[in-house]
Amino acid sequence: MQEVFQNIYLIKLPLPQNPLKNLNSYLIMGKGGDRSLLIDTGFNHPETEAALMEGLKEAGVRLEETDILITHSHSDHSGLAGKLKNEHNTVYSSSRDGVLIRDYVGEHYWTELIKNQRFMGFPYNFVHTDHPGHQNKNEIQYDRVSKDPGDTVTVGEYDFEVIDFSGHTPGQIGLYEKRHKLLFCGDHLLLKITPTIKFWNFDYDCLGDYLDNLKKMNDFDVEHLFSAHREFIPDMRERVAQMLEHHDRRLNRSLEIISEKPSNAWTVASGITWDYLGGDFTKFPPPQQWFAANEAFTHLEHLFASRGDIKRQAVGDVFFYSLK
Repeated sequence: MQEVFQNIYLIKLPLPQNPLKNLNSYLIMGKGGDRSLLIDTGFNHPETEAALMEGLKEAGVRLEETDILITHSHSDHSGLAGKLKNEHNTVYSSSRDGVLIRDYVGEHYWTELIKNQRFMGFPYNFVHTDHPGHQNKNEIQYDRVSKDPGDTVTVGEYDFEVIDFSGHTPGQIGLYEKRHKLLFCGDHLLLKITPTIKFWNFDYDCLGDYLDNLKKMNDFDVEHLFSAHREFIPDMRERVAQMLEHHDRRLNRSLEIISEKPSNAWTVASGITWDYLGGDFTKFPPPQQWFAANEAFTHLEHLFASRGDIKRQAVGDVFFYSLK
């Protein structure tokens, strides 16, 4: 455990058998008899749970006196919340991702989730039990209290505003403390790696939301940016610019691929050089192929449905994209 600001501690939580390696969970300590706040919980996995409980013990806080804020629904952020919830503490999430957290408990959400692969041209059947989010998900239904953009959260000497960082998930939130110039951004902005912008449904332009919320970060006066994975980001505005450029390149590369012939998301993902396992999509393990193809699909749908730059044609269940 490491103190990263006054009464704010970083607890590094292992994410076993996952390329992300660790989660940065943050404990904001209350003063005197005030309640503390834990931001994100990690996987529902024995190794993750042991590390978190050791961190809380080292900090000298009890779960009964510690509330929990989940920045977004993914299992590496919400998986342990059901075990940590008790009759004396409160779990907060956005109302939009709260619905997803609830639905993760059962099997229906996951079986429906993987059906989207039929639109993408998968050459094999990716099964929901291979999804890392399913393998490490919360198994307990529990009550949550919604904290949505514009709401406030007070912990000790800190008064946070809840910020809309949707895109990575439909309801990802962050916390901004204006007086101390602190920003907790979840997975919205990461150093060296990029958050997956995956397809959720045909009514939601997650990439458009993500890009808009990236640009919005430049409006905040931030001296201390706390993200959910890897190292801290030394220059927020520089990293925002890099991420905007990254997605612009990805959109342009998608256009190049479909300019040669109508292509589905699997074909487009195969034509992109990725910063993982040497960059060859065809050699990725199935879970990483799932994430990469989803991101390619998201970019194609953004070009089609939001920008209107390309055409889409269904051949059976598979969507093919081409230039107008």
